[in-house]
Amino acid sequence: ENTCIELEGPTGTFTICSLYRPPTRETLNLIPDLTKNFRNRNRCLIVRDFNARHRTWNPHNSGNTAGTALHKYARSYGYVISGPLNPTRIPPQRNQNPTTIDLGLSCGINNIVVESRYDLSSDHNPIHFVITHNFNNSHLLNCKTITNWNKYQNILSSTIAGNPPINNTDDIDNSINSLNQNIHMAINQASKFIVTKQDFTLVPFQTRIKIRGKNRLRKTLAAVPLPTTKNGVKPPPKSHKK
Repeated sequence: ENTCIELEGPTGTFTICSLYRPPTRETLNLIPDLTKNFRNRNRCLIVRDFNARHRTWNPHNSGNTAGTALHKYARSYGYVISGPLNPTRIPPQRNQNPTTIDLGLSCGINNIVVESRYDLSSDHNPIHFVITHNFNNSHLLNCKTITNWNKYQNILSSTIAGNPPINNTDDIDNSINSLNQNIHMAINQASKFIVTKQDFTLVPFQTRIKIRGKNRLRKTLAAVPLPTTKNGVKPPPKSHKK
């Protein structure tokens, strides 16, 4: 499942994609799907549940095949993986460890702050992404493509068959749309990415200090035992009086 939004501004186009990868889906299609989203987009952020675990962003649990493939893909093509320091999924079962599987994968952006919040009752915490609008210092070369213009011309010459017959305004619109689609398809097929290396980004130090303080208080409250009822269910905590 994939949904993309393009934001146009004075500095160019910025694309935000929401991706969901089911845990039972094969890893084989993960990298090709990501490549399609990044193609010919200088500034793009893909967020959501990747169901990918790796020691780099998921120290609370072991990794999986999707996490290894995602980490290798980001390092090979210079993409930036952004994730919170605390887990994004808290399983209801006590015998399962928390995991960090809700992430952000971006190109052309290097200043992203990510925080996992405890605002909903779901086992998946809402993830808050803060992006700085100053793209002048971003890694714009991470997603730059090199186009083989000779190959581009050959593809266009084989897909566009001369002048189409035009009898009315609808034929004009259809011809324009067909030409635009052929141009974009030719550029995509004749282009390739520049391979660079990029380390995994971390949340800024001041933000990490605030998150640690919040987590410390949360762990302290969780360590306080609450009396249980006859059914073994803990009652909700009473509000503290000032």
